[in-house]
Amino acid sequence: MERRFFKRKSLQQESKELGFGATDARQKRLLNTDGTYNYKRKGLPFYRTFNIFHFLITAHWIRLWIVIILWYSLVNFVFVGLYYAVGTEGLSGMVYQTQLEKFGEVYFFSAQTLTTVGYGRLNPIGFWASAIASFEALVGLMSFAIITGILYARFAKAPTVLIFSKNAVVAPFTWQGQEVTGLMFRIANAYNTSLMNMKAQITASILDCDTLDASGQPIRRFLSLGLERETITFFPSSWTVVHPIDENSPFYGMTREDFKKAMPELMILMSGFDETFDQNVFIRYSYSIDEIEWGAKFVKIFAFDTEGQATVDLGSLDTFEKREIDSLIPISDA
Repeated sequence: MERRFFKRKSLQQESKELGFGATDARQKRLLNTDGTYNYKRKGLPFYRTFNIFHFLITAHWIRLWIVIILWYSLVNFVFVGLYYAVGTEGLSGMVYQTQLEKFGEVYFFSAQTLTTVGYGRLNPIGFWASAIASFEALVGLMSFAIITGILYARFAKAPTVLIFSKNAVVAPFTWQGQEVTGLMFRIANAYNTSLMNMKAQITASILDCDTLDASGQPIRRFLSLGLERETITFFPSSWTVVHPIDENSPFYGMTREDFKKAMPELMILMSGFDETFDQNVFIRYSYSIDEIEWGAKFVKIFAFDTEGQATVDLGSLDTFEKREIDSLIPISDA
């Protein structure tokens, strides 16, 4: 079969501008599996592209705590240096025998002042030691106020609650009373949260090998994929999102070789309402050609226990079985 799928109805679904700019065939992946964009920014100095608040809000928890601990330690070392600079005799009540013990006394006095604990054994005397201590208390109040705001913002933000299957699959399924093939993936609600009005949007990035640009590279097109079901009202467990491969699909009539040659990437946007946090949630994900299994079908993960309680086995979310298919056309027409 001659491949001219971009010359037909598929072009009517093409997204003229998806936000990725002029992307050619050399771009292997546009969207990472963690939802971040696979782009590097160049040409501007670091201070123009780095935002400390954005970094602290989006950083992994381990990285955030490392930053907090390093900041706390750095501030203490700075003020220890200032106390040494004006003379440690300005700190009354120190008890030490060695220089290391002396440093420990000054350091822990700085930590107590920074956190406004003030146990009382050590206290500043004289103008300069008192001035440094008062300024350190101000720095401590401001620092912990900022840290508290960052922690609150992170806790107030609805966490990602969706688990995606590791692979999307091309599999046979029943649709509108006939056996067809479909491109599908599976998602699950990982937490015991009330997700409602979940909506799936899939855009396929596909190489149009029939059309070349000025450099001789195939044109990359962005096509919206129609779904068997775009929205579900309640989402307590799992959902298999299916794109039926019918005559309106850009994959219609493809063989396995055609499919690989087109190098499709599925860019997914899931949206819905999280009742627990009373806010809308948006989750991005993608599947590259290496993560799309040709000729496979997900195993069932729904069951009922002895008491009639519905169960879903999230441990088998990624499990699939092989199915033989030749080309992506309705099986009844094959």
